[in-house]
Amino acid sequence: MNILNNNNYKNPIYTPAKLDTSGFIISFNNLFNIKKSYKEILGLEHIDHVSINIVNSRAEMTIISLNPSIAHAIINDGSYIYNGSISPDFYMNKDFYTWEEAYDPNFKALLKGKMQIATGIQEGCVLTKKINGFYVLFSFACKDKKVEFKNHIADNKQLFYKMGNHCLEQIKPIYNSYAKYESEIILTRPNLKLVVNNNGE
Repeated sequence: MNILNNNNYKNPIYTPAKLDTSGFIISFNNLFNIKKSYKEILGLEHIDHVSINIVNSRAEMTIISLNPSIAHAIINDGSYIYNGSISPDFYMNKDFYTWEEAYDPNFKALLKGKMQIATGIQEGCVLTKKINGFYVLFSFACKDKKVEFKNHIADNKQLFYKMGNHCLEQIKPIYNSYAKYESEIILTRPNLKLVVNNNGE
């Protein structure tokens, strides 16, 4: 049931994300290579899920997720418009926030049920950065109930940015292959090998 076409519809309190027409299909079509790209950081620093969302110069968001069913669930029923974690109101103005704090309060239970409870995720967090006119959202999630994941990321932001940048370099060819115009091609720095020692450095 699409929430946009029934009596439960309410105007979102945040500006909805403008999803690229390829949307989360990129994730389904390239899941094998995405898993290879993200595997080096899975398990590190309590990370159980990774998604990199890229917003091009036309404000169109592409979701490249390890678990595309999360995006599919909220796009399919229209509830993504109430998910502030992918709203420009958040990613253009904050460099760090949790999924839960960004849910529209009117649909918090619905979104948390689809994005966290159904997948076993206890907490999801987003780090953002701007690259050459693109916004990039690094979304990390943890399933361990004992971990204060938000505080852990806040205390280790540079490490999480390093891991996010590494994964972005890996999936950059996937994203660029779907670009319709040259201006949509994301250019970052040359590939760098991620090295994380036992001290998380």
